[in-house]
Amino acid sequence: MPDQGVSAAAAPREAQGGAPAVGLTSGEARRLARLHGPNELRPRRARSALREFARRFRNPLVAILIAASAVSAFTGDIAS
Repeated sequence: MPDQGVSAAAAPREAQGGAPAVGLTSGEARRLARLHGPNELRPRRARSALREFARRFRNPLVAILIAASAVSAFTGDIAS
């Protein structure tokens, strides 16, 4: 006897050793698509080149290295 969560149409597939049918019925999928909209990703907004460049500096290690370079240049120890 098939599990109560599995539709009667899936019972023959299970009896033959196939995988049980799980998921939404077509009607449920249509209803949810009407309720929540299509299952699609929204296109990403393009980022400007300046914003993409600035995003690279969010890492604290990068800020520390820039600060250390500035201190080194300010003290005149540019070679190291």
